[in-house]
Amino acid sequence: MTEQLRFDGRVALITGAGRGMGREHAEFLAGRGATIVVADLGTATDGSGKDEAVAVQTVEVIRSAGGKASAWTGDLATEAGARGAVRHALSEHGRLDIIVHNAGFSRSVPFAQAKIADLDDLYAINTRAAALMVSEAWPAMTAQGHGRIVFVGSTAMYGMSDAVYYSAIKASYLGLTRSLAEAGRDHGIAVNLIGPSAVSRLADTIEESEFKRWFFETMKPELVTALVAYLVHEDATVNGESFAAAGGRVAPILMGEAYGFIDRELTPEGIGKAIARIRDQSSFEPFADYVTSAARLMELLGYSPSQPLGPLTFHEPDR
Repeated sequence: MTEQLRFDGRVALITGAGRGMGREHAEFLAGRGATIVVADLGTATDGSGKDEAVAVQTVEVIRSAGGKASAWTGDLATEAGARGAVRHALSEHGRLDIIVHNAGFSRSVPFAQAKIADLDDLYAINTRAAALMVSEAWPAMTAQGHGRIVFVGSTAMYGMSDAVYYSAIKASYLGLTRSLAEAGRDHGIAVNLIGPSAVSRLADTIEESEFKRWFFETMKPELVTALVAYLVHEDATVNGESFAAAGGRVAPILMGEAYGFIDRELTPEGIGKAIARIRDQSSFEPFADYVTSAARLMELLGYSPSQPLGPLTFHEPDR
């Protein structure tokens, strides 16, 4: 029998944990021994309004089940709110081992009707809040030699014509995740990204149909929680990776390149003739990071460095 993964003695900050998937993550980890900081402003699905009772109610549910939890109701879209969530965890519970950034909202309209303010708001609650919380937690995590971070993105990053800004912001998690993973590798900090699909408040707005019935029967939030729990466990060695998760299916989201086409005297006309070869994906190779991709490029272009390629540091020119 497989031994149950436990989180005794660990403190987890889970954003958007007052409802939906975030609450599922919080209650599950609490049931496995973790102390939970429920960070939730209690906004509507479009990010408007607030209801501090949402976070408090989840805390009460966890405590009534014998778990440990506290609430943070600051606005994560502000620096004070994002950093404050981490400071609350450290001051109230003495440490912080896990961050699951699940908070967010949706702005889905045809692009012609989208406003640049939507982009700013989505950036603030997603990428900016994530960066602020991690930067605040980084000293504590590096000092203890342990940290597990999961960003909850979306497969909308593949492209959505009626949610252009939402898609763009969710895609920004890719660079943040992979770069932070490299920065934390030598400090025992692992950072990963998931693109989940599960029943949530947004799903309630779907019109009654055969599809909605199937969706509610299949896309259970707890099936996403299983992946989150694995990724934030101390035994997990996965780092800098992205996964799609829905209905019990987990699959890697890959970034990389195929062989492509090489011509040392490349011209627009030459590209036109070779476009089928350029677009051929049969030789696709995933890259873990920038250094891996740079090493592959050097190999393809015939350069063999005399020493292993390490981090590439670029310096500002003298002015």
